[in-house]
Amino acid sequence: MMNDMKKEVYNLQSTVYSKCKDFFRLSSVNCPLSTAPRGFTPSVDFGERPSVRARSASPKLTAGFTLIETFVAITILITAIVGPLTIASQGLSSAMLASDQTVALFLSQDSIEYVRWVRDTNELSGASWLTNLAVCTSVDGSQKCLLDSSQPASNITACTNNVCPIMNYDSSSGFYNYTTGSPSKFTRTVSIISPISGNANEAGVIATVSWQSGSLTHSITVRENMFNVYGQ
Repeated sequence: MMNDMKKEVYNLQSTVYSKCKDFFRLSSVNCPLSTAPRGFTPSVDFGERPSVRARSASPKLTAGFTLIETFVAITILITAIVGPLTIASQGLSSAMLASDQTVALFLSQDSIEYVRWVRDTNELSGASWLTNLAVCTSVDGSQKCLLDSSQPASNITACTNNVCPIMNYDSSSGFYNYTTGSPSKFTRTVSIISPISGNANEAGVIATVSWQSGSLTHSITVRENMFNVYGQ
């Protein structure tokens, strides 16, 4: 009778120990371990094995978190690549525009210097100071003309319907003109306003150089007043 009671007590302790281990399997709690009576081999039902779903994180949640991380990494990578490329593209466009502006400024100043040279040549030869410049001269600057600094003053001509042709660029000489080379992107117009405020000995020279860059049209205008310093 006593042995039967000990067996029942042991079986109860073993069951409690099994349930305790299942409940505290992820913690550091120490469950009390029963001692079997001598010569007794217990038959203990340790219960159903905990499911994998209960012991581990959900596979769906783990996969979703990995996908979000992937999207974030791709976004950062795209930003890191596109940003510098955009800056480089804008820098290249700005450099090309600056180069075109420099050429346009030189072409404008070239025409101003050429008109001044024609005036000085006229004065030294005893001719009227605006000789050969009449095709460019008007009281309101509406008369446009083209001039080539590599040609004599007698070659200055009026632009047809005030629309001047595109200048050529001669790569062998490095000069812009209207006779040799291939067409460039620059168009130059020159006009002279005289008299100014009733003063026939003063004239305003206006040189405009325009060019097309993509869908945009750019232009630079230079103006300078000159005088009949020799009184002829």
